[in-house]
Amino acid sequence: MGLAAVLLLSFLLMSSIDRKTKRKLAHLTRDRPSLDDNAFYDLSFADSGIPRDVVAGVRAIFRENIPADLSALGADDDFSGNFQVIWMLDSMSSVEVVVGLEKAFGITIEDSEAERVTSIRKAVELVWSKLPTSTREQSA
Repeated sequence: MGLAAVLLLSFLLMSSIDRKTKRKLAHLTRDRPSLDDNAFYDLSFADSGIPRDVVAGVRAIFRENIPADLSALGADDDFSGNFQVIWMLDSMSSVEVVVGLEKAFGITIEDSEAERVTSIRKAVELVWSKLPTSTREQSA
């Protein structure tokens, strides 16, 4: 009974933290429209020279690994500032995002590089910079 009670209390505590964190994220993005991948690309990356599929792929990795609605998150929202709340939803999500990016794009991201990824834009730019030149030239 003691272990079951501890597990139940832990679950309830984590659920409460999760709900509060999701509410905080919703509050931060409350006046923003939800953007699909095309609208997000057009708004933030259309003139960057980075292909639409790279931007959509990075967003997909974030969506898969962060248990919240990120559709109103902007390209430059700072994960080390107000938006650090997304990492509170799952303590391993930052690691999972990096691993997901590495697998999806066939790249290696050093720890020091991962630490500098403080926005979706920085993640997209890092992935793009690490893709082989031949892949980048094909996209141009």
